[in-house]
Amino acid sequence: MAEKRIGEILMEAGLIDEAQLNEALEDQKALGGRIGGILVDKCMLDGREYLLTLSFHLGVPTLDFTKVTIPGAVMRLIKKEMAWNYMILPVSVKETRSGKVLTLAMADPTDLRAIDAAEQGVKMKVEPVLALELEIRHILIDYYENNYGNGDYRLERAVQPVDCAGRDKAVYEPFAKFGSSSAAPSPSSAAASGAFLAPEDACACDDVIRELEEKLVGEYANFSRVLRALLKLLFAKGVVQREDLTEILGEMKAREKGGPV
Repeated sequence: MAEKRIGEILMEAGLIDEAQLNEALEDQKALGGRIGGILVDKCMLDGREYLLTLSFHLGVPTLDFTKVTIPGAVMRLIKKEMAWNYMILPVSVKETRSGKVLTLAMADPTDLRAIDAAEQGVKMKVEPVLALELEIRHILIDYYENNYGNGDYRLERAVQPVDCAGRDKAVYEPFAKFGSSSAAPSPSSAAASGAFLAPEDACACDDVIRELEEKLVGEYANFSRVLRALLKLLFAKGVVQREDLTEILGEMKAREKGGPV
């Protein structure tokens, strides 16, 4: 049921059509796996687009593995077999008033069986974050096969699916400049550094704002309200990090004052 729900979310968002979902379901029946991972692997769906859409609809933050170091002691909290079975990865443990909480990267955060199994295994509450199945698979192989299950782990660069060169990337390019950060965060500040793209982040995008000015402000007669809604949506989708928004707004302010940009 969870897989079907995710498929329906993707269809309702216009990211896939019924034929693509049915093809992915047939592959799932024959080979196993999860709908999202199958669609990304088959180049029917862009991985980042998939993450942002599910994050928005499910209210679950996404995780950028390249911006967080997973301590070896945390990685080994979940047995390798369980991690492979449910496509999950332990990321960090935090202390709360009610006890320890494990941040758990999941390919499918709607999989309650996986959450229950993890909580029983680690004897603490689990807080899910959304991650690409493709990257979870890569990390499991890299850590247990290449690192022999020893030491801390950090993904050096994002994992790319098979060659999807034929896919039209124009839809994502307007936001590309907002998606990177040169600062390397410390392992202890993953959340603050943008490793977790939560549904509270926001961005400024001139082209989108101009389109809203032309097409929507007249209808709602309140640009402030429209802009607030836009920022809330982009925050929820995790398009940018806080520092990116601050930088862009600073450049706009300097330009208006005639100062250096």
